[in-house]
Amino acid sequence: MTLNEIVCADCQLTQDELSEKRKLFAAQRKELFAQVKVWVTCICGRKLVLSQAFRCWFCGLTLCSFCAEAHFGPKPPFAKVGDILR
Repeated sequence: MTLNEIVCADCQLTQDELSEKRKLFAAQRKELFAQVKVWVTCICGRKLVLSQAFRCWFCGLTLCSFCAEAHFGPKPPFAKVGDILR
């Protein structure tokens, strides 16, 4: 199962509708972070802009890139930046 095959059970969106919703979300996120810089502190004490942080879906921690790698494990060699939003 790929990320594109995962669909919210309540929504039942088609692939085209899901693609449009993702584009809208990306535009909203870009607009929000262009106007407001939200700063968070990682568990290691490093301060970073929220748009550059990683958040665990399971425990809710917000992490810098170094702590994220330790938390999630190393990135697979085939992964590319932005894969999760496609």
